[in-house]
Amino acid sequence: MSPVGGKLNRGFDRLLEWVPSGVELHALRALVADDLVGDEDLAAVVGPRFEVGHAEIPRIRPILVAVAARATGAVAVDEEAQHAAELLHLALRVHDLALGREGGRRRRVARRLVRRSMGWLVGNHLTLRALELSRHSQPGVLEELMETLRAFSDAQALSRELIGQMPEEEDWLEHADAHTGALFAFCCRVGGHLGGAPIQQLGALGRYGRHVGRLWHIAEDISALAHGEPALHLIARAAAGRPVLPVICAAERDAGVATDWIRLAIEPDPEQARALSARVALLGVGASREIMLRESWRARKALAALPDSRYRAAMDRLAGEIARACIRPPACTDGAPVSTDGAPVSTDKALEGPREALKGPREALEGPREALKGPREALKGPGEALEGPREALKGPREALEGPGEALKGPREALKGPREALEGPREALKGPREALEGP
Repeated sequence: MSPVGGKLNRGFDRLLEWVPSGVELHALRALVADDLVGDEDLAAVVGPRFEVGHAEIPRIRPILVAVAARATGAVAVDEEAQHAAELLHLALRVHDLALGREGGRRRRVARRLVRRSMGWLVGNHLTLRALELSRHSQPGVLEELMETLRAFSDAQALSRELIGQMPEEEDWLEHADAHTGALFAFCCRVGGHLGGAPIQQLGALGRYGRHVGRLWHIAEDISALAHGEPALHLIARAAAGRPVLPVICAAERDAGVATDWIRLAIEPDPEQARALSARVALLGVGASREIMLRESWRARKALAALPDSRYRAAMDRLAGEIARACIRPPACTDGAPVSTDGAPVSTDKALEGPREALKGPREALEGPREALKGPREALKGPGEALEGPREALKGPREALEGPGEALKGPREALKGPREALEGPREALKGPREALEGP
């Protein structure tokens, strides 16, 4: 096996249970710990054809089923529904691994991961097991699963079309909704069926799951770029035709990113992928985080239809935490920032770039500031020269106020005679009008 092939094998293996960096699921798992199925039960359901080991990282799919069920009033959480959710996740991942060009490295890795069985066959086996379990679950679960499988098919068809092409944001949104968005919406809606939720709450749970799925879709890519092996991650995504939102955002700012992405799908080159990942981190991650904030707000807004409870509050925190985890700067174990290759750097060193960038504008402002000093000083003289005349005018103004007050009395005294003359004036109007005729 080549070094690149070995790294890809390990990278794809981690994708089977990948949680974005900074997302804490242990508290959420503890909230519904009594309802969750164990890894041993899942391994028994999956069977020997696919390895399922003990997961130190909490599995979010069964957690979503359980917390949604409790949020809608379920007194117990069905095991079959949780197994179906996790089987759908595993089937989706195996089908993702099998995507790519005939004879490509991805397909060879997929065969190794599933013990020399073809990825599509194992994925279909997992899907059939999910269908069998759904038949024995609550009413509505089987219908939800069939709808989700149709969405998965649309996502895989879109990925095949996008291999060797530069996707747009609309392509990413369509793929995210039919991929992780459809899976998370299934988990939440199934939980609603277990709780006997009315149609309005089922719709709200579906919207919540779809928006959280979009969040997760972006968070996976940002985490891989910042904390994983970004070059290998981009090679895998390009070979599978899976849209990566940070790449799309970067391509909108640099047309060369699109050219390199297409070339990467045709000829995976680790060096080229490494250079591309650096440009994507610089140009695309920030814009992707803004979209994450929007999706987080929409997910939390959807929860307004659910009754107030600690389970709804936990779902609200999850949507906010996924967005915040990817906004926080990367940190190593001691809390110091890390570089794009994972090496810790000091805070002072991390700020050197921005400080240097600000030096030019600051120095450019020094000239205008100095130039303004002369006019300011020149204006001070006339201002001080006017102080004397201002003070000199105060006396005449105050002297005029006295006569003004003294004239108020005579003015009031003249009002009476004026009003007394009004009567004779009115009396003279008649003779005047009479004389006007002759």
